[in-house]
Amino acid sequence: MVDLPDNQRAIYAFIEDKSIDAVRENIRRGRPLLGKNKLMRLRQAATNIGLIEAILRSDAQDAGARQVLKALEKINLRNETPAKYEKCLELLRKLQSQPGKEGKAIIWSHYVPNIKLLSRFLRDNGIDNETLYGATPIDNSDNYNMVKSRNEIIDEFHHENCRFKVIIANPQAVGESISLHKACLNAIYMDRDFNAATFIQSKDRIHRYGLKRKDKVNYYFLTCADTVDETINKRLEGKEKRMQEMIDKEDIPLLSLYDSEDEERDDDVKAFLNDYDRKRS
Repeated sequence: MVDLPDNQRAIYAFIEDKSIDAVRENIRRGRPLLGKNKLMRLRQAATNIGLIEAILRSDAQDAGARQVLKALEKINLRNETPAKYEKCLELLRKLQSQPGKEGKAIIWSHYVPNIKLLSRFLRDNGIDNETLYGATPIDNSDNYNMVKSRNEIIDEFHHENCRFKVIIANPQAVGESISLHKACLNAIYMDRDFNAATFIQSKDRIHRYGLKRKDKVNYYFLTCADTVDETINKRLEGKEKRMQEMIDKEDIPLLSLYDSEDEERDDDVKAFLNDYDRKRS
């Protein structure tokens, strides 16, 4: 669990209240409950307020976006280190005291700007790392910028005396295309969304056939108290359990848990609304 500092908590609460107002209005008018953008803003606000500022400025027609920007201008958050960054650094320092793959970690984040900022923060604090996301070339062919390729980073990470012990990656880009179970036993989640399939695929990067009997795989979910993080955690636990129950049945049903993506998102939003009402009461 991560406690948000007062300034970040105030901005998060402001965005959350506006999102809840939008949900209630959409319910009243019989519209879809809440769009992806507003859910994404909440997740970003719980991780790093700096992630949402540029997005809000590009959404000048949205009255809610303008209100949040005004609130941001009153509070200087640029020099504040996100609480999750501090917790991640604390955790990595403990892990890196361990030898071999017990001391290595992959960090997952859905937002490329967050990956870049976190990478710089960790380097500034003495933890070398590499990043994997959509822009990382797969191999050396046509790699004119001399940037390390995905294959080079993964190959080096598997060496026992690897220069870096941390990879920061985007689950949408590499969540099902890399195997790290022979190199790393720890995964840290800076942020998560409601997508259970992507989440399970990311977990499988370090938990696969080929692990030794003595290997212990660890997952760390950085969760800000009283935020959408807690709703996401409960929803993913439920979805993962239902998926496992489906797999364990003799008769394999249709793979989809829902009739549509909209139905699933509405259930996610309803869970968020229920958590909000429970928190307020």
